Amino acid sequence: MDFLSLYFKGVAAKILSSVEINKWNSNQHEFHGVRVLKNIFGLKRQYFNARFIYIDKQGKLMQDTGRLTWYDAREYDPDRTEHRLYYTESNAINFAQENDLMVVGLRSDNTVLVVIANRESEFCEKLKFLFGVKHISTEYKSVNLENKEITSNDIDTLLKIGIALK
Repeated sequence: MDFLSLYFKGVAAKILSSVEINKWNSNQHEFHGVRVLKNIFGLKRQYFNARFIYIDKQGKLMQDTGRLTWYDAREYDPDRTEHRLYYTESNAINFAQENDLMVVGLRSDNTVLVVIANRESEFCEKLKFLFGVKHISTEYKSVNLENKEITSNDIDTLLKIGIALK
């Protein structure tokens, strides 16, 4: 019996907002950081190798590698914090759209997996099931990894996003 905690240190999921993904609204290349991400990444500036995956409406997978920077945009302001997860240019992320599902997972090897699924795809529902996030919004939802047992229904989903079972 395997649990998601064997493969991830922390996972959060959300629906993408326009300002995070639409290059016409913002070219900051940043996902907003909140308490949920602080619980995963901490408070210090960190750099991560990342794998970005986008799954389109038909289930076709596009992937790319890049870097993520977790940082406090107000680190020199003693009265405010504003954490963000900056991502490098990625062909996979270029396909993402507002209202798509995004799952961000810090892997056991300190790399980060960013999976974005088209909101109308069957795979979007599979990701929600895998990570136990039924009611999702533009606010991050933390995934309880300790209690999430991997079922036979989850294996194909994990394999598609590049997680080989131990």
